[in-house]
Amino acid sequence: MKKGWKVLAAICLSSALLLGCQETEELGTGTVVGNENKVALAEESNLMQLSPDELKVYAAFKKKFDDRVLKEADPIMVAKLYFHAIETHDYNTQYELFVDDVEQREWSKQEHMQMMKEEGPKMAEKMRKLFARMQEVKFIEVDQKTGYLEFPEEGENLGQFQMVKNKAGIWKVKFRPMQWGYNMK
Repeated sequence: MKKGWKVLAAICLSSALLLGCQETEELGTGTVVGNENKVALAEESNLMQLSPDELKVYAAFKKKFDDRVLKEADPIMVAKLYFHAIETHDYNTQYELFVDDVEQREWSKQEHMQMMKEEGPKMAEKMRKLFARMQEVKFIEVDQKTGYLEFPEEGENLGQFQMVKNKAGIWKVKFRPMQWGYNMK
């Protein structure tokens, strides 16, 4: 009888353990393996300096604001064109580098010109301080249509500059693109 009791206790205990394992929800990170954001581009760059080829693209784009000029431009180059427009107080070109899809537009060109008249010089100074040196810049792809440039700030902070593809598949700058003090290392 003692042996039967021990076997019955062992069966009950193992059954309870098995049921407990089946009912326990496993907690994870919430990220499905394979769906993580990935670094699509990484380069050493001074985001405030355009190469001669980038200056040609800037001049061609500025001439007619034809997005087809940007068809082969990667997101880092488009961001550099945007920063150059701010640095040179070319707020018209800066606005045209924003995503042009109507549902993503947050303010008119007229409103932009007024805002930049007041804020543009301060913004240019802040960017000069932040981007005056060569630094590693990464473009993190969130999905096939969105992503952000990630760059080091002071200390261990990282900044983000958000980009989005327009309906023609051309990288443009998202309205309100800068995110400061993000992602502590």
